[in-house]
Amino acid sequence: MRPIFMNKHKELKEKYLIYYRKLPVQRLAAASIGRSEDTIIAWRKDDSDFSEQTEAARAEWAMANYVKVRDPQWLLERITRDSFSAVPTQELIERIDGIEKLIKDTQNANNTK
Repeated sequence: MRPIFMNKHKELKEKYLIYYRKLPVQRLAAASIGRSEDTIIAWRKDDSDFSEQTEAARAEWAMANYVKVRDPQWLLERITRDSFSAVPTQELIERIDGIEKLIKDTQNANNTK
């Protein structure tokens, strides 16, 4: 990549990080610099330093802002879905069905003794 493009990308990444530190929403931060989410994903894949900075910015934002929300769980579920999101209803139903079957099988086994 030519130096002129590298400098332009560096400037855009810095502007992206400034926005992202204030509100870690990739889609909005990308739009703020006139780029797509696909571009940001490619940058994060190709530039480990940039990727680490975005992850650190997200974590710092969550720590600084969770106390400002009436329900911190709400914030955690939305910002850090991968760690704190609710279990989907269908998955809960399947778990309950499995437990009910286990109870029924245990009761049947106990009745035949």
